Amino acid sequence: MRKAYRLIKEKHKKNAFTGEGARISGGRWNHRGIAVVYTSETLSLAAIELFVHLDVTEAAFPLVYFPVEIPDVIKIGEIKHDDLPGDRSPFEIQS
Repeated sequence: MRKAYRLIKEKHKKNAFTGEGARISGGRWNHRGIAVVYTSETLSLAAIELFVHLDVTEAAFPLVYFPVEIPDVIKIGEIKHDDLPGDRSPFEIQS
């Protein structure tokens, strides 16, 4: 079984697994309109991914994290660089 972590602002904990935030705003790996729940392989990586999107006034917000267990029967795919569309960077954040 693989482990992952979801770290979010405490005020969003009731919707931690709906994908609504990513659906409304879009994200690094999804366009607006597509619900995605982002997790990280480690809690420290989840923190970095969250902190880069916070401004100074949000830095003191209470946070909560959820450990997530992903059963081995779930297939995890890999997307190779050559499979990505060539019209934009794979790391471009949707605005």
